[in-house]
Amino acid sequence: MTVLATAGHVDHGKSTFVNFLTNQETDRLAEEKKRGLTINLGYTYFKDKNQTYSIVDVPGHSDFFKNTVSGFSNANVILFIIDSTQGWSKQSEEHFNTLVELGKENFIFVYTKIDLLESSAKYNDLEKKSDELEKLNYTILEFDLKNSKREKIIEKIVEFINKCDFKKNYASMWVDRSFIIDGVGRVVTGTANSDFKIDNIYFPAEGNNLEIKELQSLNEKYKDGLNSKRVAISLKKNNKIFPKKGDLLTNEKIAFTNLLFVKFRNKVTDKNFNKGTRRIFIGTTSVLIKNIWNINLKTNTYGLIELNKKIPIVNNEKFVVQNIENNKFFGGEFLFFIDNKFLKKHIINQSIKKIKINSLFDLFTVLKKEFVQDSIKTVNIDDWLINEDTLKKIETDMNQSYKEINKVGFIKFMNRKYFIDQEFLDKVVKNFKNVNIFEDQIMINLNNEAVDNETFEDIKTKLGETLEVNKLEINQYDKESIKSLFLNEKIYRISKNIIIADLHLNILIKHIEKLPIEFSVAEFKDQTKLSRKYAIPMLELLDKKLITSKMNDSGDRKKLV
Repeated sequence: MTVLATAGHVDHGKSTFVNFLTNQETDRLAEEKKRGLTINLGYTYFKDKNQTYSIVDVPGHSDFFKNTVSGFSNANVILFIIDSTQGWSKQSEEHFNTLVELGKENFIFVYTKIDLLESSAKYNDLEKKSDELEKLNYTILEFDLKNSKREKIIEKIVEFINKCDFKKNYASMWVDRSFIIDGVGRVVTGTANSDFKIDNIYFPAEGNNLEIKELQSLNEKYKDGLNSKRVAISLKKNNKIFPKKGDLLTNEKIAFTNLLFVKFRNKVTDKNFNKGTRRIFIGTTSVLIKNIWNINLKTNTYGLIELNKKIPIVNNEKFVVQNIENNKFFGGEFLFFIDNKFLKKHIINQSIKKIKINSLFDLFTVLKKEFVQDSIKTVNIDDWLINEDTLKKIETDMNQSYKEINKVGFIKFMNRKYFIDQEFLDKVVKNFKNVNIFEDQIMINLNNEAVDNETFEDIKTKLGETLEVNKLEINQYDKESIKSLFLNEKIYRISKNIIIADLHLNILIKHIEKLPIEFSVAEFKDQTKLSRKYAIPMLELLDKKLITSKMNDSGDRKKLV
């Protein structure tokens, strides 16, 4: 299925043209409730050679943003209606500019009432927009209700659609209506994009998958397709929360955020852009904006948008920002969300001070490959790239300032200075030869093997070769040697003052081998001859090493090896 959406002035003949194409009136919600789930999803459609083409008939009233932007969510092609006798109106201009800002690229301009046109200059309106049209894929149709042939018009529309190159999007569906049908229950409808799958529909607002009774697309069971499609979902009663208009459905778990890092479609030069009340329109929802901080980079403007509430959003989602007071609007694309408060502060400072930015690497330490278009030397770390010079700076910091960093904590330091979160740190550190991280502390391998060996032999001598517990004061030894022995698992901490060596761990493992698959603390005590005071911390070490696993509050264990 391909989804088309109408646009244009309220009196330019949109509904007339849609009714002409489909041979039916556009269904409305009241009738939809009355007639049941399978009625055209509240929209309408036409067929040609076993292919279905759905039409979202968007109202053209002046309050366009509030009520009609959502109609373009996931639409493949725009049917832009122009009354040839009235020409391009103010509302036509507003609709067209908004659609372009939303990233819509495929347009069919339909000139209606062509039989009433007296002037020979049919397309003056479009000729004046040659600069914008150069970037679009479009065609022009002429229509009048008396003389136009339905088959010919449909043939031209289908011919244009077949030549369109539709971009792939993140699998999603924005809900545009939610209502109850007697005997059926809760139904939600929306336009799903081509990759949306029905076997795993995730509802971010609830944090769970939806439980579905039935899913249909224009009177038929839902089928996967190449393009967007209109969808109706009948929901089971046991869903805790039901989706409403403006909610997002996806196939994967996604995060909620109110800090969006975006790329605007055009370079923002309007001085009044950050003044007044602004609202962002994404999919079928809209949210008030608290702040926007612009970052100009060569020919593009990026921005950090802070919303007044958190919303779920998928990568590469298109949006429009409207300045409500001067009715100006700017489109763009969501890139990723910001969840690091130090990074947020850094971006804001760069924006306020208008610091010249040559690359996104001036803002971010690591970036996904798709966001890097510079000729900067980078290092690959999984699907991420890091500036080669920045990686060297991190290594220098760790080698030269490790004592100062360890006072703060390695994770906190990297989070503050380089905006790298904990889950990515291990991957970064693997690029360094003589540096390791142990318990949030930097461990520098100084290759003092002689000192380490001397320390280790002394510790083993004092601990003895049995499990008899001997308290050991480790502060008497070289601090770096002790760190090295912990890191290399030569010694293990049982409690604050109790240390065992690797030979003692091996003794424990041999005792475990003699115990049944499931055993109690008492059985462990009898086998090892340890008191409960020392048996419990020994078992906890075995749990950490994944040799045993605690089964219950009584402390019973199960052998894992």
